[in-house]
Amino acid sequence: SEFADLAKNRGFYGFLAAAKSGQAIALAHRPLLVAETELQALSDRADFQAVSELLALKRPAEARRQWQFAVARLEQGLLPAAAKLAQRWHAPALAIATVAKANHWDDLELRFPLEYSREIGQNAAERQLDPAIIYGLVRQESAFDSQADSPAGAKGLMQVMPQTGRQIAADLRDRWGNDDSLFQPDLNLKYGAFYFKKLLGQFNGHYALAAAAYNAGASKIKRWLPSGRSQPADIWIENIPYKETRGYV
Repeated sequence: SEFADLAKNRGFYGFLAAAKSGQAIALAHRPLLVAETELQALSDRADFQAVSELLALKRPAEARRQWQFAVARLEQGLLPAAAKLAQRWHAPALAIATVAKANHWDDLELRFPLEYSREIGQNAAERQLDPAIIYGLVRQESAFDSQADSPAGAKGLMQVMPQTGRQIAADLRDRWGNDDSLFQPDLNLKYGAFYFKKLLGQFNGHYALAAAAYNAGASKIKRWLPSGRSQPADIWIENIPYKETRGYV
């Protein structure tokens, strides 16, 4: 059937088709294989040693700038090794950006890492959420860059707006430090999970609506809901008027 053929594709429509036809989703995961000697040679280069030092000193913004400088000077054939090196150094944002630059899309452990598993697991348990939804939000919002800072002012792993952060701090009776505290992974994940759970409550536990609201704001989602009738979730998603939000969900 058409669904069976579509289900071979890794992506939203392929996964939908797999669900409708009762098939397993096709992840087509192919790990990048890089020789240990190649990884060692790369990590021994002065440019990359500087990155390693900055990561050890917990200076992630400077580490990212140094990494971009080092990778820009690499020949294309060494980019896969650089991506694997970033993965080994627990620098998931650098690994994601570098494997994309290498045009390699099939190493899913590199592209969709499970970093911050302790913090994400803890917040998922506290908010009674599936950890997968927090991983998905982090991956979509910041690509695991704890220092991500959007033009609109959203900060950190889950791109929490400072105004939202201050409101959550008041709700949780936390002492609010300053806006830059949202760059701390522990705090950002705690507040992002709290906020998503709040949206989930507003939308009767519907994940697609809560995800759309996390991106575009709850008031817009209420306007986009079908009036006086129900609609299949996949049809609703396909008709989200904002292209960015549609892609996000």
